[in-house]
Amino acid sequence: MTRKEFLEQTAAVAVMGLGASTLAGMLTSCTSVRYVSGTESANAVSVPLAEFAEAAFVVVRKGGKLPAPVYCCKHVDGTFSALVMKCTHKGCEVRPAGDLLICPCHGSEFSNTGKVLSPPALENLQAFRTSADATSVMIHLQEEGVQ
Repeated sequence: MTRKEFLEQTAAVAVMGLGASTLAGMLTSCTSVRYVSGTESANAVSVPLAEFAEAAFVVVRKGGKLPAPVYCCKHVDGTFSALVMKCTHKGCEVRPAGDLLICPCHGSEFSNTGKVLSPPALENLQAFRTSADATSVMIHLQEEGVQ
């Protein structure tokens, strides 16, 4: 996030009177996001496990078979989630902010598993099934519903 984007979004939060969690999330988003390019196969995109050594999540760049950037998060129980970073309210690209994904357009908040936490979005983020082996995380390109 650039300094200008940060200032614009902070002002928007203040004007809109959004919650403290939104502001806290935006402050967290000033930290760098790790962008990676996955390796595509017929029905999946793989990301090396080494990418998660220093961060709980990475953003897999849009391209090839991915419809938009994908937020891939490693959870404390060792499982992974893979979420299309497109808000279900108006289609803006959501941004990682700590354990949240926040829509910069209207303030919707989602958990790191894609569940809506704060409107105006009413539907969960599009999710992909994931699996992992000793060296990589596989993002299976058939969509699944967030439960």
